[in-house]
Amino acid sequence: MKTKISLLVLILFATILLGQPNLIPNPSFEQYYSCPNNNQQVDTCIGWHSLMFTPDYYNKCSNVFASSIPDNISGYQDTYDGDGYMGLISYFEYTFWREIIGAKLLDTLIIGNEYNFSMRISRGNWVYGANNITASNKIGVRLSTNEIISFDTIDINNTSQLYTNTIITDSANWFLLSWNFIADSNYKYIAIGNFFDDANTDTINFSIDTIGFYWESGIAYYFIDSLNLKCISTICITGNLENLNNDDISNVVNNENLIISSNKSSIFYVDIFNAVGQHLMSKQASNTISIDLSSYKTGVYFVSIRSPYQTKQIKVKKF
Repeated sequence: MKTKISLLVLILFATILLGQPNLIPNPSFEQYYSCPNNNQQVDTCIGWHSLMFTPDYYNKCSNVFASSIPDNISGYQDTYDGDGYMGLISYFEYTFWREIIGAKLLDTLIIGNEYNFSMRISRGNWVYGANNITASNKIGVRLSTNEIISFDTIDINNTSQLYTNTIITDSANWFLLSWNFIADSNYKYIAIGNFFDDANTDTINFSIDTIGFYWESGIAYYFIDSLNLKCISTICITGNLENLNNDDISNVVNNENLIISSNKSSIFYVDIFNAVGQHLMSKQASNTISIDLSSYKTGVYFVSIRSPYQTKQIKVKKF
């Protein structure tokens, strides 16, 4: 029995200390079903698809100008990482046009876990036809619990969990966008683009004289590469939530007692960690458990609760 307990603790510590996995499928767009041989071929990239209009997929495998790297129909840019990147329109003056790409995450986000999402973007700079002479803000991410088959104009409704208010003008370098957030739902799907209408999108237009024609407006177009979504909580609770009902566990702090109850399970398990991830306590409970916190030092503690119906993490601060 002692050996089994030690092994369990070792596994638990390994889960805490090892780097968390990237939850984005094919995050640098390197893998493909077939090498793109034209623009508008996002669906040839493994794990990704077009959700609105005609975003583009580029890869070094292509020898066609429309989809090649580094020189292609939307600009000249090498990859930030690997062999591929995506491209999409974030703003098109006088239209509602937005291009959006999407994917299913490799694992479901856990409510209460803190995550970081980051990606690199670079503005397309092809100006022969004076198309890409606008820059915009509001590029970002919409997360969802249900699969999004496609968007229509109603979904460009100024709602996005993560977005930038910075107008990205750089067409030579890759600009880092990065956000920390706490999951408020068990999100399974990600969509990337600009989900704000023209009235709520700020732009900069670059006046360019090309082949005798003077242009003052156009399209804001961006390449996207190197996506990363990882849990950054001190303790990252993970688990398959496909069939779980998240109304099982309830908890309350009463003076210096942490009271945890299960509405559905007769047996559940409780683990307590300090702020640096040290494992302080492990108990099996039946229906309800009261944990005395009086001997704990002042500080923040993390409590992991596992039942057949729910995996939950709570944070307790002792004064």
